[in-house]
Amino acid sequence: MMMHMTENNYHWFITTVLAIVALAAYIAYRYRVAQLLEIERVRTRIATDLHDDIGAGLSRMAVLSEVVKRQTQADHRESGVMLTDIADSARGLVDSMSDIVWSIDPHKDDLHNVASRIRQCASDVWEAGGIDWEFKASEEIGHIKLPPEQRRHIYLIFKEAINNIARHSECRKVALENESFE
Repeated sequence: MMMHMTENNYHWFITTVLAIVALAAYIAYRYRVAQLLEIERVRTRIATDLHDDIGAGLSRMAVLSEVVKRQTQADHRESGVMLTDIADSARGLVDSMSDIVWSIDPHKDDLHNVASRIRQCASDVWEAGGIDWEFKASEEIGHIKLPPEQRRHIYLIFKEAINNIARHSECRKVALENESFE
């Protein structure tokens, strides 16, 4: 017995296949969105945990070492040097942790936030060194989204440049400006 597909059956078959393909595409899309949301939740949780737990502990360590250093400075010169090293290490770790927290924070995924972070780094380093500086960034950079790894790399490149300028250039004025993206 041979079955012939009528035109009506053919339309139903095509409609059913298209519906199944559309449903599969929708399910795949929803699954991907759920994965991205979960990744964002994990990034937020890690950033919060790093900031709250490790940052607070390192800050406390730096403060306590400064207090002990003041108490023992007159009696024990060597202890003062070691406590200064501990405090400097703790501060350095707090700064590094702050960079890590910033780089994984999902609310900072645009170039505008990178520029703000660079501006803060420049302010901290150059103002401490007596260097006048100017930083101009156009508003349109806020529309450029970057993955965490790219943001981190761009920031670290600028951070290194900022530190090298302060250490090696002997300049008194620095100007940074982005070109138009047009």
